[in-house]
Amino acid sequence: MVVRGGLLPLLLWHLAPRRHACLDSRFAPTMHFSSDSVAAPAQPAQSQSCSGSLPKYCCAILSSADGDDSLLVELRDPKAAAAAGKLTCFGGKREADEPPLACVLRELAEELGGWQPERMPTRSIDLYVHDELIAWFYDAQGPGRDVPIDYEPGREGIWIAEADLLRDPRLSEWHEVVLQARRNGELRADFPPRVL
Repeated sequence: MVVRGGLLPLLLWHLAPRRHACLDSRFAPTMHFSSDSVAAPAQPAQSQSCSGSLPKYCCAILSSADGDDSLLVELRDPKAAAAAGKLTCFGGKREADEPPLACVLRELAEELGGWQPERMPTRSIDLYVHDELIAWFYDAQGPGRDVPIDYEPGREGIWIAEADLLRDPRLSEWHEVVLQARRNGELRADFPPRVL
């Protein structure tokens, strides 16, 4: 698609709400150019893990800015209603009509004392539980280890090497299948894991 008339059409395209769940940051638009026009995004290709529905939850896999394989995860309160005492990614439930990316950014701000990633998170894994879409997980660079974080009450952040996290018995089962899928370069994680 070619759009004429400056950068405004491109900006409006990026700001417009999407009617299809597949139009998310994992599916970066392809740009088409002509000599007398502004670049305009084309429709992204369908993903095998895209079901056309939106997830109930959105979470962030926060990687270290130091270049090691550490992740910042949440140690949940032992009295939490869900995943009590477990290690999970930061994130939570989408509000009514809330776009998934807005949800993950809101959740990060709430749970990490207003902190926001410097770069836009990228959708990386879709979690299905008993073949029902439950969550979208986004990759993002976490805060520097020297950045003071005022975690939401009942939450604690822990930096841990990904390999150690995958062996930690406190890791939530859902998050374990997501991190394994991510490690294997897959776009979809299933719980319980599929047997081939």
